[in-house]
Amino acid sequence: MRSVWCEMCGKATEMKFYYKIYRSGKDVILAVCDRDILGKIFEEGNIVLNVKKEFYKGEEIGEEVLELFNSATIINLIGTQIVNLAIANKWVEKENVLEIKGVKHAQIIKI
Repeated sequence: MRSVWCEMCGKATEMKFYYKIYRSGKDVILAVCDRDILGKIFEEGNIVLNVKKEFYKGEEIGEEVLELFNSATIINLIGTQIVNLAIANKWVEKENVLEIKGVKHAQIIKI
């Protein structure tokens, strides 16, 4: 398991995420969040990121979560670590990332 430097806490941390998979018609929706922000709410102006346990807390996983990206048609990512991992692996372009109170959010929709 690879460690990354956590800007918010000032130390090296393991990359750990929670994920859940949903199916809706032909779509496979993958919801992933950084483990340390589960259950938190981030607000800036009129934008609210609510990292709901009911939506994100399924299985715990490391960076092998990237393997799940291939089978999903819609991917919802919340957290600086998961979004940075998606950027580093060319799933997301940096300029398409929303940042609220220092927490990154990105969505991928395959068409």
